Amino acid sequence: MKSLIKLLCVLLLIMFFGCGDSNNKNEQSIVDEKLKETTGMTSGEIQQETEKYTVAKKYPIKSGIITFKRTGVLGDQKIIVYFDDYGIKERSETYKTDGSVEEIKFTDGEFMYKITHEYSEEKVAYIMGPGKFGTEMKFDPDPFRNNDERKQKYQFEKLPNMNILGKDCDAYITTTKMGTTTFAGSNGILLYTKADLSVGIMETIAVDFKENVSIDSELFKVPDGYTAKQI
Repeated sequence: MKSLIKLLCVLLLIMFFGCGDSNNKNEQSIVDEKLKETTGMTSGEIQQETEKYTVAKKYPIKSGIITFKRTGVLGDQKIIVYFDDYGIKERSETYKTDGSVEEIKFTDGEFMYKITHEYSEEKVAYIMGPGKFGTEMKFDPDPFRNNDERKQKYQFEKLPNMNILGKDCDAYITTTKMGTTTFAGSNGILLYTKADLSVGIMETIAVDFKENVSIDSELFKVPDGYTAKQI
């Protein structure tokens, strides 16, 4: 919000002084002087600050905690997904049937990290790559809308809407040589998947969704005592 206010100040000052001659250093000095008085920053500093924090929103709500139940070939599992800053920061925790944590993935908006508890003595957060897409797939009710070739390749088919946690969710199914996968979600948030493959069926469905709640910022940081390493 602070950056937005400063950006609006820039726009207002541009409107006030008009376009003018871009080579006129006196006008630029006046603009910077007024900006410094108003915002404490020059136009160049405001531009750098704005570019630093301008990131596309993944979801339409600021934060959330989604609990999923997964059944099928991998056994029963619980997955908890946390997101904040409209999905710029995201975290996924997978739990074993005994309630212990099996795997953690999280993104701080810059990098994607993965922590596995297969080896309890290993305290490493592996950097998997860029983190701008988050840990979860963003749900698009028609991901092939502009590509008929891919729509045919994956045999895309719309399904009747599904009611998940009281939300009217769009749904579709795709088919590959491995089998079929069903996706359903609402407002860009994936709430259901079902993979019917040759090795078996795996179904994941949201069983609880807390929206716009306070999220601990430490969830999106490498834990104390852990070392970040490239995979």
